[in-house]
Amino acid sequence: MQIALIGAYFAGVLGNADVMASATNGSSPNSAASVVPAIDSDAGVIAQIRRGLEAFEFEPFFQPIVKLADSSLVGFEALARWRHPQRGLVEPADFVGIAEASGLIRAIDSVILDRAWQAFEEALEAHPMPGPPMLLSVNLSAANLLDTAILDRIEALLASGRGRLTQLQFEITETLLIKDKDAAAEILTRLKDMGVSFALDDFGTGYSSLVYLHHLPIDCIKIDRSFSEAILRSPRSRAIVRSIIGLARSMELRAVAEGVEEKDVADELLALDCKYGQGLYFGPPAPAGELVDCLEQECARRASPSRV
Repeated sequence: MQIALIGAYFAGVLGNADVMASATNGSSPNSAASVVPAIDSDAGVIAQIRRGLEAFEFEPFFQPIVKLADSSLVGFEALARWRHPQRGLVEPADFVGIAEASGLIRAIDSVILDRAWQAFEEALEAHPMPGPPMLLSVNLSAANLLDTAILDRIEALLASGRGRLTQLQFEITETLLIKDKDAAAEILTRLKDMGVSFALDDFGTGYSSLVYLHHLPIDCIKIDRSFSEAILRSPRSRAIVRSIIGLARSMELRAVAEGVEEKDVADELLALDCKYGQGLYFGPPAPAGELVDCLEQECARRASPSRV
């Protein structure tokens, strides 16, 4: 594991989180309340996240992104999971909000990126795919989006000897509040010069969709699952999806539909000229250990003379 790339980063992030957590909870970082918090309190979750980061309990799960026309694999999204020793596998909805408020999301982002990159590249080295580099899409928080330190981290990652087989993409949640769009645009542009691409996630669910498309160097729109799931029963949702796909096409952006859980939905999205999809119909998020099996299956599928 490339722990050297992120180990030093932890010290500053975790230290800053102490200050933010104590401000949120009205206690000093060294008070008894912050040292032994109730497990169901915000302070308790923060303490558990800190412990989990130090124990490397956060890991990426990988969900396939495919071409809708033939279900061929184009890449994966790396999704954060917390393998808690008592609570088991914890979903992001149960820790991301508090991690963002405490500042610990920056460290979580770094761990997920580092572990996902290494696992993905190792799997691709074992089973190289013909054609363009496979996509690895990783979520990027607003805190990292405005932190110039990410430039050095990505440069170090790309210079680590890997990167020959992977197209790194960062996903920016459309509902994020980006306070300084000009600063964010500058950082994204510099990352783009390094070869990184960007997707606008949860498109259509917030108030800043078009503003972000205008200010930020976006390459891909990810259609929120709430629209994809409803296209067979809601004419309005279908019209919204068609409009988003048309917008992406007119701006020469990729459109990826999230939340595809049925064949009929995949077929309808393809009929609307959506090229890419992601969801349980194509595969659930899976741990890194299953990447090799997935790539083996894709290699066999591509080698089959009967494939579409």
